[in-house]
Amino acid sequence: MRSKFILVLLIFFGQAGLFAEEHYNFFQFSCDSVCYIKQPSRWEGLDWQKFAFIGAGAAVLSQFDEKVQDYFQAHPGHDHNALIVGGRMWGDYYPTLIIFSAFGLHGWAYGDNLSKRITIEIFQTTLYSEALTEVLKGAVGRARPYTGRGPFTFRPGSFFKSSYNSFPSGHSTAAFAVSSVISKNVSSDYLKALVYVPAVCTMVSRSYQDKHWASDNFVGAAIGYSVGTWLVDTDRLSNMGIKLSSIYPPTIQMSF
Repeated sequence: MRSKFILVLLIFFGQAGLFAEEHYNFFQFSCDSVCYIKQPSRWEGLDWQKFAFIGAGAAVLSQFDEKVQDYFQAHPGHDHNALIVGGRMWGDYYPTLIIFSAFGLHGWAYGDNLSKRITIEIFQTTLYSEALTEVLKGAVGRARPYTGRGPFTFRPGSFFKSSYNSFPSGHSTAAFAVSSVISKNVSSDYLKALVYVPAVCTMVSRSYQDKHWASDNFVGAAIGYSVGTWLVDTDRLSNMGIKLSSIYPPTIQMSF
């Protein structure tokens, strides 16, 4: 499902280029992609500290994976809970496509460069983070919780076997990728935190539904967040900004 998601985004890339043709083209996408791939070679002290923190966090959490999973499995009956269902949906492919398409269509229809920029940010963040997650899933080959094989069973190279594609969580990656882009374009500190609520629900949902270990979700979230914040912070498309300053009544603040 996640690989299909990436393919769908690639198809939409043609439309994204059309939406942002004044500031964006295939050459720009190629340059951004090369820059993203080369990032680890340019890391400095703080970057390596963040990487070490994520690795250490995953290692520590993995020691509690079974206990967390046992807790969730001991409290069944909430599969249709709004937070569980909403969390799963937020990390799925169609909400991302809906948000992506909405900004893109608005940018194309009204010539709005702000919407075009957000379209590209969502597209690139999701593509880059999901691509990395897909590679790790197959390379690591960690057994999913529902297999009953425990959190320390690995079959490296399981690129086409979903039951061994547990690490990291693709849903958590996508959820935090989208949330991070939205958060970076929000002015209020309260709203910056609020947009991560559905992403956190995604993490809980994936563990509750026995699809991922807690450490899978942690690393997936870290990937989505890291790629999203990096991309927006290094955005070369425009100096313009779009800020959501109020949810009710809906208020959008634009700066040029």
